[in-house]
Amino acid sequence: GEGEKAILSLVDSLSEDKNKKLPFLLKNKIPNLWIKDRETNEVIKNSTGSFQQDLDGPYINRTVWDRWIERPNEYPSVLLGRGCPYKCTYCSNHAMAKLSGGLYVRFRSPKHIVGELDYIKNTYPEVHRVYLEVETFGANRKASYAVFDALGEYNRTLDTPLKFGANMALTSNYMMNPERRIELFEKARFANLTTINIGLESGSERVRKLIKRPQHTNKELIEFCNDAQQKHNIKIIFFILMGLPGETLEDYYETVKVARLAQPYHCYVSIFFPYLGTDLANTAIDMGLIDKEQLSQRRSERTNALLNLPGFSKRRIRFEYIIFSWRVYRGMWPITKVVTNVIASFLKAHPRIYS
Repeated sequence: GEGEKAILSLVDSLSEDKNKKLPFLLKNKIPNLWIKDRETNEVIKNSTGSFQQDLDGPYINRTVWDRWIERPNEYPSVLLGRGCPYKCTYCSNHAMAKLSGGLYVRFRSPKHIVGELDYIKNTYPEVHRVYLEVETFGANRKASYAVFDALGEYNRTLDTPLKFGANMALTSNYMMNPERRIELFEKARFANLTTINIGLESGSERVRKLIKRPQHTNKELIEFCNDAQQKHNIKIIFFILMGLPGETLEDYYETVKVARLAQPYHCYVSIFFPYLGTDLANTAIDMGLIDKEQLSQRRSERTNALLNLPGFSKRRIRFEYIIFSWRVYRGMWPITKVVTNVIASFLKAHPRIYS
């Protein structure tokens, strides 16, 4: 469960009676809190409380973390909301939505978001860009436009406007309706949104349907990316997921083809990791692609292939993970940049070297 109220209740409980043994003090008392008794090794699992509906709480005291952050004034994140309306089978959101009661998809008010931006700007005057942290910005068009408007108005008060980046949900509103797409880009530019992250995951329309991604054609996707980058100077970043149950080598080549045609500013590539409790993890287990007990012991995530797929072996998946930048950007990026990205992927694919 969510932790703000649980931690506050924990602090209050400890201040009320410091002499009681902690595990017994907390048993059946504080929702969302699990604790282990060191003496008995008993794990106390309190009940789960409802999702917190009001997200307009106190701003994070970021200075507390400065000693652990190398550059605290470089691209800080601001949370816009929590939860996701989609049910993508590889993601944990559909599983997390079942853990508590109440509305799962929630947003902060635009006024509260701007207030935190102003706090950040006053605390770290050198900040010039901010990442808007939210699962799928744009899924709720009305709420997203209200935030865009508030950001644009706030930027008007600054000598140097802030730049923003965010995850964007490519709904049919924007993909099938050119007028809505233009409206979106105009709102984004007013807010000074300079980077949009897109969870493409796969360039195969078949695979995207299989994992329950928002449905759109590759043609619509490429048009969206070209409009954003060429007409509105908004950088597109793709998030790619490979090695999915049911994915073939031909599906993977579709991903490469789409990425070459769309030419995103960058691609973040991950190898599918079946998180326990998600639908796609259950599918992988049912298909005999991985053992549940083996999965619970895994430590390396997203850079190591776990599944041997028909015609797309673990070895081939890791190889394609390493050379993805070469397949997509050769002849378009300087060769030194392509090679640097390939080397970085090679190191990530070998955790002992990378760490």
